[in-house]
Amino acid sequence: MPKIKDLLKLNLDVDIKNVIDLEDQVEEEIRYEIDNYIVTENIGSYLSTFASKYNSNIKETGVWLSGFYGSGKSYFGKMLGYLMSNNDVMGTRAVERFIPRLAGLKDAALIENALRKISSGRTRVVSLDIAKQNTDKGLAFTLFRNFLKNLGFLDTVYGYV
Repeated sequence: MPKIKDLLKLNLDVDIKNVIDLEDQVEEEIRYEIDNYIVTENIGSYLSTFASKYNSNIKETGVWLSGFYGSGKSYFGKMLGYLMSNNDVMGTRAVERFIPRLAGLKDAALIENALRKISSGRTRVVSLDIAKQNTDKGLAFTLFRNFLKNLGFLDTVYGYV
């Protein structure tokens, strides 16, 4: 009789991170996070909903993720960021690395098409953990400073010396 671990496509010997760091942008870590992300039917539905809204002509620009502590909000948000920016991750685009995670979902082909569409644009994603930021000068300044830093400017008040 087969064991459960033999039926799953998961490596149960790999340690699962209990905290996702939004600001961790080391390429090997990004590869690990994408390659080990588990897409359930619910997560697939959320991806589909997000992609539909993102690909529409909607004017709003914000996304709010809510859920209980430990429910996967940060990980889901980080995956959205990877898919939207679609950067090269160790020789493979993020969306190409992510698509195999959809295997077995009932709407996998539809979700794949939607994800390919959101990843085909020119999108800049700035990920930050606001709790780790100095917000003494206000939220707007903190967001602007992180945006400048993401563009490659110096980490100073206005991005230059």
